[in-house]
Amino acid sequence: MSTRSVVYQGGTLDAAGNVVTAPTAVPGWHVNLRLQRELAAGELAALGSIIVTPEPGTPYRVWA
Repeated sequence: MSTRSVVYQGGTLDAAGNVVTAPTAVPGWHVNLRLQRELAAGELAALGSIIVTPEPGTPYRVWA
């Protein structure tokens, strides 16, 4: 299963949680890919350089 999502950065909220300054979208593609199996060699080759290896120690988002 994969989902495509927009990642935002910046922005400020007031004490009540109202947007004071809107965040801006980070350009580019941000895709989460979740599988219940390892990727096959052909799949890894097709994904090429978009796989982050090693995985980040402090990822921006994680699965719940």
